[in-house]
Formats: sequence, C-alpha cells, structure tokens
Amino acid sequence: MPRPESYPKEEGLHQKAQHDGISTKKFYQHNRAVCESGWDFSSRWLIDTKRVETNHATDIIPVDLNCLLYSLENLLASTYSQKGDWKSSKKFEELAENRKNAIQNFHWNNETQFFMDYDWTRNRSTPAITLAGVYPLFFKLATPEQAAHIHEHLRKSFLQSGGLVTTLERTGEQWDWPNGWAPLQWIAYQGLKNYGFNELAAE
Repeated sequence: MPRPESYPKEEGLHQKAQHDGISTKKFYQHNRAVCESGWDFSSRWLIDTKRVETNHATDIIPVDLNCLLYSLENLLASTYSQKGDWKSSKKFEELAENRKNAIQNFHWNNETQFFMDYDWTRNRSTPAITLAGVYPLFFKLATPEQAAHIHEHLRKSFLQSGGLVTTLERTGEQWDWPNGWAPLQWIAYQGLKNYGFNELAAE
C-alpha cells in the first residue's frame, strides 16, 4: 500500500510501474526499501535514472550500507576481544575481512573508477554515480589509487559552490543534484583527510 502522506503520488507511480510489468507487491517492496534507506528518493535506486517508477531498491546492494556493516563487524570483534571471548572476536574479524574483499570485488567499478552500488539481479554496477561512493574512504577501505580517482571525481564533478552534490542526476528528487546533505559532507570531508587530500577537504 502507498504511504498515507504520499498516497496520490505513489499510486500514480504504481500504475506506471504496472505498465512496465512490475507487480504491486514488488513495487511497494522497492518503495519501502528506499524509505528505509533514508535516501528517499534518488536516481540511485532507479533502472532508468529519469523515471522514479523504475525504482528497484531491493535488487541493489548499497556500498554505504556494506561499509557501515564492515565497521560494525570490526566494532563487535574488538568488543568481544575486550571481554576475552576470542572465538566470537575471530568470527567477526573474519566477517569484516570478507566484507572488505566483497566491497573491493563488487563495489569498485573499473570503468567509472568509482565505488558504486551493485545490482545483484543483473550482476553489474548500477548506473548512478553518487556520493555514497565516498564511504570506503571514510572507513579506510580504498587503496591510495582508488582514493585518488575518487578525489578527482569529487573535484571535477561533485564540488559546487555550496559543497558536494549528492548525485550527478537532475531529477527533482531531494537526494539528487543540486542538493547536498550535511552527513554526506562530513563523510566526504573525513574520507578525503584520511588519504591526505586536505586541500579539497577544506573546500
């Protein structure tokens, strides 16, 4: 069902999605997943970055979510270690290391030279380049070479007079160009500083 506060808009999008062969159940699963992500709404979740009804969020493995889970696994490993529970500590160390490798294998895109979300149903990166790609810098998961490529993307494309834009797509959605969000500014700022890009961080 549509959310009460957005009923007319979401029902209209639902009808458009049905024309594309997307079931009612799947449409609202995708819709609720986007709202749960906090990025509601953004071209990040769209098959066609210009059409909101092509949202397919439950098909997407988000790069920022994986980075946050990596951090949590490391925190749990450290906490169990302090308690003397070495078995549990080792378990979460291994989970964190596996996730680190997965972030490199699935989220780094050699063509765009950027960390991207991954569409597990199509076995490829999603089309939208977004500021979520700076999370690996914040958590020190990027190689120096990868960080340098991210730095160039931010400098040439994302940095505007008011800060960093969230995506490079002009859709009218609040998590797209030309909007910027404070938490992402901080993640990018600290991520750049982690790799010595202090000048761009200061901008």
